[in-house]
Amino acid sequence: MGLGGLSKGTVSKRCKDISERVGAFHNRPLAGEWPFVRLDETCLSQRPGGCLVSVAVNIAVAAKTESRREIIRLGLRSPAAETVWTEFLRALKARGLGGVKRVVRDLSRWSLRHVARVFEARWQRCRVPWMRNALAHVSKGQHRVLAAAIR
Repeated sequence: MGLGGLSKGTVSKRCKDISERVGAFHNRPLAGEWPFVRLDETCLSQRPGGCLVSVAVNIAVAAKTESRREIIRLGLRSPAAETVWTEFLRALKARGLGGVKRVVRDLSRWSLRHVARVFEARWQRCRVPWMRNALAHVSKGQHRVLAAAIR
């Protein structure tokens, strides 16, 4: 990869620089109106200490009134920790996230509760999982017809 010959000191310095940049990203103020927020998560596997562990990566992408989308927060958590979304949203609000009118998230039994605890915003289900769920109720041969009808 072209990185041969790096000293431990150089690697340490670069890691420290990256940590500072990540810290600045996580703590930057979110001024202005952010009417649309999309929340998502994906599960990854890590090997801390040699053991394979599943972690969830939470992400929030918001759009300002000028229609510019921006990643406003990333977070790691245990996949079983349900209250983390409320804490995740409260941290965004504490940084100044305001003017939220709609939050887009996939359907889950607790999504609406977490959004309602933090923001007075409407909740909208993400279209991709909704489409997958709809297509699961018809035969494979009917997928194209149903998808076209829904679109």
